[in-house]
Amino acid sequence: MEVSLNASISSNGNLVFTLNGNLPEKSYRGEGRHVVDLICQECVIEDNPDFFVDGYDLSNGRGFLAALFIFHPTWNALGSYKEMIHMGFPPSEKVTTVRTNLFAPVEMLELLKNDWMLPNLEFVYTSEKSANVSKPAPFKPSLAFGGGLDSGAAISLLKNAVDSYYIANSSPCNVRIGIAKILEKFQGHILNTNVRSLYSVSGFPHWMIPYMPSLLRGDKYCLTGSILESQYLRDGHGYHNSSGNLWIKMLQLAGVEALPLSCHSEFTNAYIVAKSGNMELIAGNCTDEWGFGYKALRKAILLRPFQDKYEETILDLEAHGFIIAPKFKFAQPAKMLTSTSKSAMLTPSTSNSISIQNLRRFEAHASLPWAFKYHPDNFETLDWPEHIRNAIHEAQCKLGIQKMNLDEIEQLKSYEHGKFLKDNYSEEFISHL
Repeated sequence: MEVSLNASISSNGNLVFTLNGNLPEKSYRGEGRHVVDLICQECVIEDNPDFFVDGYDLSNGRGFLAALFIFHPTWNALGSYKEMIHMGFPPSEKVTTVRTNLFAPVEMLELLKNDWMLPNLEFVYTSEKSANVSKPAPFKPSLAFGGGLDSGAAISLLKNAVDSYYIANSSPCNVRIGIAKILEKFQGHILNTNVRSLYSVSGFPHWMIPYMPSLLRGDKYCLTGSILESQYLRDGHGYHNSSGNLWIKMLQLAGVEALPLSCHSEFTNAYIVAKSGNMELIAGNCTDEWGFGYKALRKAILLRPFQDKYEETILDLEAHGFIIAPKFKFAQPAKMLTSTSKSAMLTPSTSNSISIQNLRRFEAHASLPWAFKYHPDNFETLDWPEHIRNAIHEAQCKLGIQKMNLDEIEQLKSYEHGKFLKDNYSEEFISHL
């Protein structure tokens, strides 16, 4: 089996990635057991001279890695092994040769042979067809702004200390008014590309896509909004520092330090957005940003202590059948339980929300130190630029967000959801979950 992967610069300055050859009919997303149709074999990143000031940097594997992120569902179907097994699908039994004009260092290719990466792909570099490469001068760190609470908290803390960007679906595109206004407020950029719609209209085809513009611009640092729960708690049940992810190592090999701002809980990110005066632009009424579903309900609950108007949003969502009632073994409510219960405890008792009444019963979770304090490991183990770290800590100080002490960090590391329930709640309470 053989496919070709190539990059070129169009006559109007756009960067174009193309994928052709013996491709599968179905692709598999790495976020879960999900099959999507192969919609597009070409990705166009439109020229933006204000962001890609000196063109595109495809050197040192940057362009190659960007292409892996862009077409990741197809690479999963063709070349992954343990990832396919993890999702419940049989892995490919054949090796596919990928002929490409995108250079990749030997260290990258070796890492891709890992069973959790793409061991069934063999890459052949066709240097005679090499894409144009520029090597831009270093820029200040960039922030991938996704328009939600987590990246909203990041941009609220960092303001103009970073060069922010938002990846739009395509051009002409409809970007939510709040996103455009936030970027205008902090001199950010809207980057037009069809990368979001390559496989599915419902989001990124791979979770590493937000790093792609930083890769291609030549940045050394890229920040993303994140939460403590996803960085340090595996499905909310136990401590797991996920900073050793192999795709993060691929970024480092390309010369990009990935800096997820995952020191705060989801409640704290909501607090930062609210106290920074950016709530209307970032979250709106929640359903505008996240539609009608549990995610919108969770966000509205997180913002309820800071503005009464979210009561109406919560009740509207609950009227549509969405009610948060945490279960003992259900991962997502458990994962976010510290944040949502913290918010419920701070919501006025006059609230008529069934979800908030349910969450108020988890007072012990709301009292856990990481519900509001920040985790310092995020800054101590990664290579943060000093001015970025200082800007974050100054903002934390102004907002009253304190650092977790050693005992509190150990408490987080020893946290197990099931054990915590048994140690802090009655058997009767647990039996009704």
